[in-house]
Amino acid sequence: EITSKRRAHHFVTGRRSNYENTMLRQIFEHARRRGWTSTHQIPRIRNHKVKMQRRPDFSRKELTQFRKVLRKRIKEAPAGMKKRSRQLLLDFVMLMSHSGMRPCEAQSLRWCDIETIDHTGDGKLTQFHVRGKGKVRAFVPLVEAVLSVRGIKERRLAWLEENGGELDENEPVLARPDGTLKSTNPLRIQTRHQSRPSRRALRSGSVVVR
Repeated sequence: EITSKRRAHHFVTGRRSNYENTMLRQIFEHARRRGWTSTHQIPRIRNHKVKMQRRPDFSRKELTQFRKVLRKRIKEAPAGMKKRSRQLLLDFVMLMSHSGMRPCEAQSLRWCDIETIDHTGDGKLTQFHVRGKGKVRAFVPLVEAVLSVRGIKERRLAWLEENGGELDENEPVLARPDGTLKSTNPLRIQTRHQSRPSRRALRSGSVVVR
């Protein structure tokens, strides 16, 4: 009855349906072990064949080429907001490609979410506390992601020292040295949702997003 209603009303399909099927089989098996039902009373619930769908990604070669292009664009940019924005885009690419964060997690990352921890055998490690999709988690990113965040912070502190003020620990990490956010969201850098700066950088580097 449950599976027929799902098919009739198209409630769920694919992986979600298979997940629910697994849960149903476990419930029936628990009932059988308790003696609440017998084997012949349990319906056969089969999983559906689901076509694997990989998310668009970059190859290692494409990512290396993309970084080269971004660094070149930083050198070519005039001093000011454009150069700072291009530097932030490079930092974002390095952060995302070496941390495994979701875009929503990176967007909500604040300075107070980054801490240094002592780890037996590895010394001091940098740990990120992130939020996204209704979940909170902590992880240790690769050193390249840590270096990109460190560069953002150094530029922010240099700007504050020159113009006055103190770093607010609740500030978003992905911001320009003056603390402002990009008007074009650097997080929209994939498939058809690419921002205009990232599309130009991808085209100039002959990088194709699958």
